Amino acid sequence: MSTIQTLKEVLFGTVDTEQYNYQCEVCHAEFTSEEQSVQTVACPECGSHNIRERL
Repeated sequence: MSTIQTLKEVLFGTVDTEQYNYQCEVCHAEFTSEEQSVQTVACPECGSHNIRERL
């Protein structure tokens, strides 16, 4: 979560966070995450960082 989003949440309550769709290249699990960069996302099933964004 970005600093701006965190400040908005503190000041104004819950903020709708954007969800990004990913697929693991190792186990093919499909999942969503609040992380925008595929470089910081790990597969919740197998832990791999070999992830691609689903469009």
